[in-house]
Amino acid sequence: MNKLRIVGKNYIFPEATLTVTPEGLFCGAGDFNKFIHFSRGLKIYDFNQFYDVFYRPDLVEKKLRGEDLSKEMRGLNLTEALDKPPPKVEIQAPQEGQEFRSREVTVKVKVQDAGGQVGDIRLLHNGKLVESLGVYRLAREEGPAGVALARAEGGGRGGVALRRVTVDPKALQSTPFEPQKGVITKEYRVTLVNGDNTLTACAFNGPNTVMSEMVSVRVRCLAPARPPELYVLAVGLNTFDHPGLPDLTYAVKDARDLAGLLAQAGKPLYHKVHVQTLLEEEASKANILKAARDLGQRMWPEDVLVVAMATHGRADGYRYFLYTHAPGGGDSPERMLTSPELMEISKAFRALKQVWFLDTCQAGGIKGAMTPLYDGRVSVLAKALGMHVLAGAGSEQVARDDYQGNGLFTHFLLKGLKGAADANQDGRIQVQELGAYLNKMVGEASRGDQVPFIRTFGEDLPLALVSK
Repeated sequence: MNKLRIVGKNYIFPEATLTVTPEGLFCGAGDFNKFIHFSRGLKIYDFNQFYDVFYRPDLVEKKLRGEDLSKEMRGLNLTEALDKPPPKVEIQAPQEGQEFRSREVTVKVKVQDAGGQVGDIRLLHNGKLVESLGVYRLAREEGPAGVALARAEGGGRGGVALRRVTVDPKALQSTPFEPQKGVITKEYRVTLVNGDNTLTACAFNGPNTVMSEMVSVRVRCLAPARPPELYVLAVGLNTFDHPGLPDLTYAVKDARDLAGLLAQAGKPLYHKVHVQTLLEEEASKANILKAARDLGQRMWPEDVLVVAMATHGRADGYRYFLYTHAPGGGDSPERMLTSPELMEISKAFRALKQVWFLDTCQAGGIKGAMTPLYDGRVSVLAKALGMHVLAGAGSEQVARDDYQGNGLFTHFLLKGLKGAADANQDGRIQVQELGAYLNKMVGEASRGDQVPFIRTFGEDLPLALVSK
């Protein structure tokens, strides 16, 4: 174990690199969370415990350029965050190594306030977030999108709001959240998969700035295996009726082409393939929520989900926005899907294996929002099954919408799924093969102007079967 104190330097090890600012912001490469820890007195912390707020490669870069971060930090720093320690978490049931013949199990989690109160409580199944309170730190950012959301949340510009985001049958609701005190006990009903199942729990301190240590139990399910099915949800929007968003040319075609290809290429691999497309006027926030609810109820944990979204997106501080269809133009909560809402939608999908293709402007901006939630958790679980995000462009880049009859990213995505990404020539296109292929080809075709954002978490999985 390498103990270190934050002094605003670069730390280079054979296995990993880490850069930490005096405020506690950090970024790095490799499994630095396995080799490098933060110490405060005699207490040792894993960097995974700070991912949600302090994993900010964008702000680390600004700091290294000598820029002032006071506006972004709003007085927050890691030392002060630790003055409100995270709670202690215990999985009381089931027990490590327990075997079940039934697929249904009750998971009982005890959370003990350690003096810093209790914020969000989360449960992961094989590395995928399946239950939480849905509590997020939502910064009311500058700009039209931030102003619209701040107005909807009953506040003005500036500051950070602790909000609980929930999904009801018709809409996503955002309400104020008050941290809890004392002992909280939560019970969850979880559907197991045949074989080994890893159940992981964690909780945050009251301000949702520091996460507890993750606790896990592994149990085994002896119920008969269920053959996996493939679910595909493809969303495409060309027309925006928005003064700041130009119409797109190939987004609808991108969504339709990808859905059609996966429907055929996935048949030899999966017991059944289910495809739903939402195009133009159908691609509303309400319809996306309805699809998530309806498809999620039909899924089983063994299934695989592919979500493909071709539209406009933008990065804005801690949040990421996807634009959907809405009449009247402009920015409004009814029009935009934010990163916390996307995470809640991901929970609604019961499939433990999920692949999200985002062919949008600034799609890589999701790095500042979704990655902290998944990267910090899944990297701890070496054998976890996870969520894969393959996005069309980095956070400061614009995704090209006009490359040989498709968007640039989707052009090579389709080509890769048809066989070009089959690096080992085994006839199967795996997600990690696809990611490596996209990273190379999109970068080369755009001469470096558009570089995909690729994050593949957990166990690899096949998406297409092609002829050798």
